[in-house]
Amino acid sequence: MLDDGSGKDPMEVHDFGPASKYLFRPCEIDDDFFDQMEEKAVENQSQNQSSQKASSEEAKEPMAV
Repeated sequence: MLDDGSGKDPMEVHDFGPASKYLFRPCEIDDDFFDQMEEKAVENQSQNQSSQKASSEEAKEPMAV
């Protein structure tokens, strides 16, 4: 939100006072993070498809009275 596209560090441009280091966390996301998130998304998608298939098969079975 404070990044104006100038390439300047907002922490150096704006005065946040003595507690500025506690206001923002550094962004330390690398390519491995995105690879891991993609793998988990694929895994979750396949699990969801499996559980949906099982649920639809259970719905087809007649209920015992």
